[in-house]
Amino acid sequence: MVRSKFRVYSKTELEGSKEYPSRVVVNLVAVQGEPFGKYTPSASLEMCIQNDEAQSEFVVGKEYFVDFTSVQ
Repeated sequence: MVRSKFRVYSKTELEGSKEYPSRVVVNLVAVQGEPFGKYTPSASLEMCIQNDEAQSEFVVGKEYFVDFTSVQ
């Protein structure tokens, strides 16, 4: 497993339609500084979230761990 630390940089609400319910685009960037920035100096992640409960979990400026685990 690899663990990275990301901070929510921005959160943009997108208007819904018949095909796509309302959704939020969350942009995260890697946290700089020790110890995480030393190993992941640059990274970004963008998620489009339709679930209302999941949308509310992401707060601009708040930090989150992202774990990468092989599916194998």
